[in-house]
Amino acid sequence: MLGGDFSTPIVHQDLINSSMGSMYMPFGGVTGYGIGTSPYLGGVKMQRQLDQDKLDLINKKEKEDKNTLKKALITLAVVIGLGSIAPLRKSIKKAGGIKVYLKNQWTNIVNSIKGKKVKP
Repeated sequence: MLGGDFSTPIVHQDLINSSMGSMYMPFGGVTGYGIGTSPYLGGVKMQRQLDQDKLDLINKKEKEDKNTLKKALITLAVVIGLGSIAPLRKSIKKAGGIKVYLKNQWTNIVNSIKGKKVKP
């Protein structure tokens, strides 16, 4: 059936397989008798199994990618941390020290969860 696959343009379809039946050559022809077809799999070719060295390379690459991502995230956290030092330092000095600042922040978080409104 020509053009039976509506999601693929006709130009890109396999027209030989879709419009013609299988060709039988009684004396083998150029390619030989029975080459390319398998009565057990219905003409489906199995994928080759990956060799162990290829699997090792794939796993090594994935491990390198994970390490690169971790390094990038650590770098991003350091940059954000260094960038927030100045505003936090000002707030900490204004509050009267790191302990008071953290206590006030914790109280604000608890009050926002409980729904209490605190007047400044």
